[in-house]
Parts: sequence; C-alpha cells; structure tokens
Amino acid sequence: MSEKVSLIKAIINGLISIQGLGPGDITKGDDFGLPRLIPTGTGETIQINKVIDDEISRLAQVLKSEKPQLVKNVREEEWRSWVRSAIGPALMQVKFSDPVDTSAANVLALLEKDISSLLSNFGPSEYAFGTTFLQISGMPPLNIGPVTIEHREDWINRKLQDKSINATMHARIMRVWQGAKIRPRAKNIDNIRESDIKDALGNSPFVCSVKVDGLSGEAGREIALSAARLGLACVSLVWEKSARVLSGMNLRGDSGMMRERTLRFVPGKVTLQGSRIHGMPSGPSISNADWQKELATRSDYFSAAGEILTYLVSADGKVPRPKLMNALMQSMLWFYEGCREGNDLIAIVDFAASLDALGGGKKARAILQVLEARLGADGSNPSYSRGQWICGGERSVKH
Repeated sequence: MSEKVSLIKAIINGLISIQGLGPGDITKGDDFGLPRLIPTGTGETIQINKVIDDEISRLAQVLKSEKPQLVKNVREEEWRSWVRSAIGPALMQVKFSDPVDTSAANVLALLEKDISSLLSNFGPSEYAFGTTFLQISGMPPLNIGPVTIEHREDWINRKLQDKSINATMHARIMRVWQGAKIRPRAKNIDNIRESDIKDALGNSPFVCSVKVDGLSGEAGREIALSAARLGLACVSLVWEKSARVLSGMNLRGDSGMMRERTLRFVPGKVTLQGSRIHGMPSGPSISNADWQKELATRSDYFSAAGEILTYLVSADGKVPRPKLMNALMQSMLWFYEGCREGNDLIAIVDFAASLDALGGGKKARAILQVLEARLGADGSNPSYSRGQWICGGERSVKH
C-alpha cells in the first residue's frame, strides 16, 4: 500500500473518530487554539483535529515529491493550501459505512484530478513593478530577455492595446499621472483594478515588467521580483560604480532613498541630531541618444543578460547551457545583494559568494582562477598596496 493511500485512510479514520464530538472537544489540548477547518467547496467547512491536519500536510509533501518538476513552480505553503482545499470536497463524498479502502481510493482519485486541473492552468503571466530607473526621457522600451523596462505611459498604452485594461481605466490613470483630479467612480471590479494599478506603481516614472510561464501565482511573483531586480542590476553594470547606481534604481517596494537620523550624547557637551542620506532618488541622468549608443555598444552583453534572466524565470530550466546560466544567475543574485547591503563586512561575503558562484562553488582557489582569467592578474600578487581588497561598484573594502 502506498504512503498516500495510508495517509488518506488515516484521515478518514480520524474523521470517523471525532464524529459526534463538539468543537471544544476536537480542539482540546491543541496549542493552535482555534478550530482547524478545511473548506468543502460549498461554502461550508469540516472541522479537523491536529492529527488529521498533520496527516494532510504529510499527504501534501508526498504528492509533491512525486512531481519533482514542481520544486520551482509551486511554493510549499501554496501547495499545502491547494491540497487542503482540494481534499475537503473529496472527503464530503465519503460514506462512513463504506469500506475505508474503497473510500480512500476514491478520495485519492478526486484529489489527484483536482490538482492536475490546477496544474494545467499554469499559463503565461506578466508581473509589473514600479521603478525609479534612470533620469532619462523618450527612451524606447528596454527588453532584457523576459524583463521589459519602459516609461509608465508606454506601459499603460501597451496594457490598453493588449486589452488588459479598458479605455476608461486608461484615461483615468493617465489623468492622475498628469496631475489632474478625477471623480470617484462606482465601486466595481474596474474601480478596484484601477486603484490596484495606482497603488502598485505609485509615482514611479517607469515600469519593470516580467513575463513568466508555467509558474503558480506565488512562485511567479517571487521569481518575477528577483528577475526585475536582476534586470536593474544588469543595467547598473554599465556604470563603473554599480553599487551607487543601483542605490537609486529601486522598485516600488524597495526602501529607496532615506534619511537616517541619530541622536548622540557626549558627557559635558551639547550635541545636536545627526543625519545622513542613504541611496539616491533615481539612477544616473543620461540622454536617450547616449543611452542608445550604450545599448548598441553593449548589445552582446545585454543579450547574454537576457539569457540569464530567461533561465531564472523558466519553469523547467530547459534553456541552452543551463549549468552556465545557473552559475551566472547565482553570481548575479549575490552581486545584487552585495550592492544593496549597507554593511561592508556583509557585502564582502556577498561579493565573495558572487565570485564563488562563477568558480563553480570551489572556494578560494577557484575565485583566484576567475580573477586571473578575467583580469589577467597573477593571483599570488597583492592587488592593493595596503592589503587585498574586494570591489563592489564604488565600494572598496580591505580585509
């Protein structure tokens, strides 16, 4: 007998054992404190105890382990939630007078059918994030693999064209962005979607969109967010001081520019509040003509960056040179974290991890080989007269 059948039998037997008990008796001794409920699909719920809940969680693990391709496509909590939602309607079909073996087989069949239906609906999605990006006007949309960075006006025109929004929503949002006041509209789904767009993008002058396919909602959101941030990191590498550039290229949900305020007290002295600015309001200022020249000069670089981001968002990892793309992606993730990190010592770890990813995870010797290959330097020689250093954009930190 398979483990999943055994678990379903245990769940059914558990339900039989708590029949006739009151809600308080079912939750007695449970640290959770609240009733554990699973939906039936009809607006009602089934109350279960901790033992049954744990068995459902284990069943979710077993079912997912049979589909290794879902490791990236669906997040654990999301999957567990699906199984909980799917098993309720199946359990409602059980007659406690029937043999448990028969009931368990029927429940499993219904459960797997429902989950297969959910998985078949994984189609293409596009996620959009507001971003400060660069100080630039008239820039055509920039495509880096699945990532597109464009002026918010270009983005909303594209959303109107592909029928993601209607003409009324388009006109009202454009008026808001132009500084005009708009009249409240009737409360309906279009009103909610319009508010969602204004809230999600805020005052961001640019929109960073990421296209994914074959991913669940939560997995898609997380991966799209990483792809958007790495897209900005790829752009920041055009400049020598990447960390400083990246401090101004923020997504709407990032911390952005902020003032850090401190109070200092010194015995026998009167001191005032101190403060310092972290980050920049946006990326560097550049004319569209100069930017287009940079893109033309670095076309091979952005093409390679697009391949890395395509690998990141792929549902199955089936892209050309997957091992190389994985190493480059891991390196970019650590590089991004190092640039965003405010603590120099932690940033050193991030940059070292970035180099280690390029060296295949083989630590110091491989890192030196990467530096020797890329910089043409002898790894046995000091690279800084007052000690070795690691550079992350503008940051030079001795160690």
